[in-house]
Amino acid sequence: VTDPGHAKEYVRFSQPDNLAHKREALALTRSQQHRDQWIWRKDYPFRTQQTCIVDIVRAHPDVQFVIWFAPVSLARYASENAMDTINQQVELRRFLVKSLAGLSHVQIYGFDNVLDFTADMRHYMDYSHYTQERQRWVLREIAQGRYRMDEETVDAYVEQLRQNILAFDIAVPAQP
Repeated sequence: VTDPGHAKEYVRFSQPDNLAHKREALALTRSQQHRDQWIWRKDYPFRTQQTCIVDIVRAHPDVQFVIWFAPVSLARYASENAMDTINQQVELRRFLVKSLAGLSHVQIYGFDNVLDFTADMRHYMDYSHYTQERQRWVLREIAQGRYRMDEETVDAYVEQLRQNILAFDIAVPAQP
């Protein structure tokens, strides 16, 4: 581990007592998620995001906007029992891309489907927060124009993310 902060946080995350708690919590969460019965919605109004993001971006065509969706670990989704919350987070990607489509001063990037990142907890300090080294990787990818999303690719992107979430399962090791 090259990042001392990461090592400190991950050691705390990986302590036997914490792992036992995580194992119990994840087992309970899996039973509450009912993934096989997940009803996928696409009709969220996203009023706040419309006002606080879309309307502001549209009102400022002289400003270059770079919007990116962070590489949230699949373990984070696996630990969430509010499937509607997950659904909203996933559908927000479609909403923003489609709402801002065609605007030349907007670039949108998504890193959710980079499985060698999001499915590998070695890149994270906990379920959500990834290392500084991985943040630098994200910034380099944006600078290179990789992982850009647009109106033509967003539906497939969202469907792939949904499938990744539904297929992902996490096993917490018995010992660190």
